[in-house]
Amino acid sequence: MSIRHAVWTQFVPAFIWVVNSDMVYIECDGIKMKESNLQRHEIIGKSISDFHKEDHSGPNMIGHRQAFDEGSSHYTVDFAGRDYEAQLYHVPDEDIVVGVAMDQTEKRELQERIRRQDLDILEYSVPLVPLLDHAVAIPIVGVFTREKASYIQSAVVTKIVEFEGVENVVIDFSGVPSITEDGAVAFNELYRVFNLLGFRTIVTGIRPGLAITVQSKNHVISSDNIYSSLKTAIKDLLQTR
Repeated sequence: MSIRHAVWTQFVPAFIWVVNSDMVYIECDGIKMKESNLQRHEIIGKSISDFHKEDHSGPNMIGHRQAFDEGSSHYTVDFAGRDYEAQLYHVPDEDIVVGVAMDQTEKRELQERIRRQDLDILEYSVPLVPLLDHAVAIPIVGVFTREKASYIQSAVVTKIVEFEGVENVVIDFSGVPSITEDGAVAFNELYRVFNLLGFRTIVTGIRPGLAITVQSKNHVISSDNIYSSLKTAIKDLLQTR
């Protein structure tokens, strides 16, 4: 056994196999095979379609045919409740395909946890605050990015619509040190969404540094009205009600 083979079969969380031109398994190994309590005799000698219980349109059959025809292929597949990413390579001299399937379950679970954490962070950095009976405020914290604008559009707008009698949406920038270029574009898209829903968009709290940045980069912050502070906007909203 070569050192490379030993590493792959003993340390890498993967299935490793060889398939001949008849689409029959002729070799298999790997940590994941052992963890799945699979024995070599349960796999070797079986066709891909028989072992995976799939017809010619199944992902394993398609992937192996592509590897024989094009030299290589890759695909994702579920096996025993785990997510695997398979890489297949054709060996022309022997007319076989060698396959390696890496377990991606932990990676995908980690990505999902990170995604949920990012959503939690967005929720805290873009809260929705009832202001008056006809107005709500969105005090933004941190750099304004497209992601924050998208979160407002996908999650916060729905909550605003649920408030009865709301006519004004006050977006407070006093906690925003800067705005990215795509964030500025996304904000204007958000403004159009509010406009289509019949809301009046009010921007408050743009600090001098942010104003200079917006001007120097030719960004446009669309709004129906702009106030220097949230306090001033509230005062005006109380008077005009």
